[in-house]
Amino acid sequence: MKFARTAGFAPKVVACVAAALVVAASHESEAQTRRRSPRPPRRTDAGVTVRARPEQLAATRMSFRGAETANVPGTGGDATRVVASQPGVARTPYGVGFFAVRGTSFENTGLIVEGFPVPVLYHFAAGPSVVPTRLVSSLDFYPGGYPAQFGRYAGGLVSLEIAAPDVDRRTIDAEVSIFGAGAAISTPLPNRRGGVSFGVRRSYYDLLLPIVFPSVTLNFGDAQAVIDWRISDRTRAQVVFLGSTDVYDRSDQRRAAGASTLNRDGIQVHFFRVIGKLEHRYTGGFALNFSAMVGADDIRFASADTGRPDTNIRYGGATVGERLSVRIPLGTQWGASVGLDSLATLFRSSVTFPELLGTSVIPNPQANRYATYAEADVDQWDVTPWAEIAGRAGPVDMSVGARASYLHSGGKNYWLFDPRAVVRVALDRRTTLVASTGLFSQPAPFFALVPLLGNGALGPQTSWQSSAGIEARLDEGYDVRSTFFINRSWGLPRPTNELVELRPGDVRRVLLTDNGEGFASGVELYVRRRLMRGVFGWVSATWSRAERWIPGGAPFPFVLDQSFVLNAAASWEINSRWRIGARFSLSTGTPTNRVSGATWDADASGFRPDYMPEGERLPVFHQLDLRVDYRFRSLGADMNFYVDVLNTYFARGTEGWNFQYDYRTRQPLQGLPLLPIIGLKAQWR
Repeated sequence: MKFARTAGFAPKVVACVAAALVVAASHESEAQTRRRSPRPPRRTDAGVTVRARPEQLAATRMSFRGAETANVPGTGGDATRVVASQPGVARTPYGVGFFAVRGTSFENTGLIVEGFPVPVLYHFAAGPSVVPTRLVSSLDFYPGGYPAQFGRYAGGLVSLEIAAPDVDRRTIDAEVSIFGAGAAISTPLPNRRGGVSFGVRRSYYDLLLPIVFPSVTLNFGDAQAVIDWRISDRTRAQVVFLGSTDVYDRSDQRRAAGASTLNRDGIQVHFFRVIGKLEHRYTGGFALNFSAMVGADDIRFASADTGRPDTNIRYGGATVGERLSVRIPLGTQWGASVGLDSLATLFRSSVTFPELLGTSVIPNPQANRYATYAEADVDQWDVTPWAEIAGRAGPVDMSVGARASYLHSGGKNYWLFDPRAVVRVALDRRTTLVASTGLFSQPAPFFALVPLLGNGALGPQTSWQSSAGIEARLDEGYDVRSTFFINRSWGLPRPTNELVELRPGDVRRVLLTDNGEGFASGVELYVRRRLMRGVFGWVSATWSRAERWIPGGAPFPFVLDQSFVLNAAASWEINSRWRIGARFSLSTGTPTNRVSGATWDADASGFRPDYMPEGERLPVFHQLDLRVDYRFRSLGADMNFYVDVLNTYFARGTEGWNFQYDYRTRQPLQGLPLLPIIGLKAQWR
């Protein structure tokens, strides 16, 4: 059968990314450990304080601390990139900063900061995360089965928490790398009841790229501010500002035979978020948490090609949200949480796009020379109460919760109910059996509701996620986890050229519809040596299969399906100055159509490929990353000079095929070349 090109629905940013980092896993991964009755804080082997929270049980939760992930091989010092080499995460083309988890697509994995979503997590062209590592207090990765306090995503979840400024002394941080330069300052508030920090970063791509590529403009920048105030011993308030900007533009003007042609592509992504938090701890274990967010997004895409209509897309506006939760102790063995979660996105969109032909015309977009323009207000909001109860009964830890959402999207209203459950059984003091199941609903991707680009009537999608596994904590600092998972999905958006009745009597041709279905299953293996005596390492392996189909149709492999993914890493702190590390990754190729030839299309004045019934896969991908860190003291500061080399032996990974105009021959579309990331960090205390 033919492999359909299922849309991944990653934002248009992906099309403009020229290169990106390949990521690595963290030595500070804390696979979700057995939850027991409430007890005092404990210290981990890396000195990170972790409090037992039985009301937040998850099937699999991997936690990373920002400071401990800064030296992981292959990440360029970016804490958030550790996610891509965790079990269940597929390798993404060019290592772009979107995560496809357990057979789901990019947009099914949530990227949230302090509980609220951000439009992008990484800057363009292999750039760093829009949230600097120094600001990351913790990063939690849920490949599935996440707690009821989170929602709106049908796949995995990546949750960042912002670090509080240093309350003991003033610090100044600076960093220079091949991406750009940045600086930050943190200072305590009076009486050391809190702190304030400010930071800014700016790339210098726009200064260097024109030397090699005169027609390319590329730059990014971001700014951050954090105010953290301990109002009392039980009450804490925090305000966080995050702002980010990315600009890419490529203009190619050619002159031949007295004629001039202009080709241009460009994309801009600008956003900011202001998040306020209030936490209060009562006597007896009760706790109240409230947070609110206001932000604005502005996303633009433009494409011009001589002989074809221009494409101009712009959408943006305001996004607001709130989160309220109350933690309620139920004796010494049980706890409960209840909350209210809401999010609203109110955007204005304007689109100039090649006109879709009428209902009586056979579609042939390549032959279309006309464009159409549309403006529309697009809004999406939901209000979601949720509750969860968790605790211990003998050797069994369990958690049961649910979310009940009232969703308004695409002019329609929906009621969504997502029950979830997790059970953990301790076989002995080292070994635990884990099982989970639950429903996870997600509103239609917002940009897919924009007129002309998608379908304003797209409904929500749902996945039923189930998993079972075993965890063991062995001698010599080794942890082992094996998990079997099954994901069943429906209501998936998919590309189409069908006629759809958006409203009674209103029949139109649309680019997207929401009757796609999917199934994924696999086995994950994770073996980790915790940081001991300066050495850590891990092996992460996933065997899986992901399929898609439409009602009445035969299943076909999902476009991001990878049968096997392997990541292995090790790092050694030789002494107080030197650290060396390496990471190796390997994955089978993704499905692609097999081309048998081409047919001349006189209407389009070009060849159209002929596909064989059976598809093929891209070649196996493999890559080695090496990192060296040298710490020293100079100019009154603690310095860290690092060299992080991605794709050390210059493996020629194939991300796709470039075909000759008549499809008779093809050449591999190469992935990232050898990429050395060189930088210097300095901190004055």
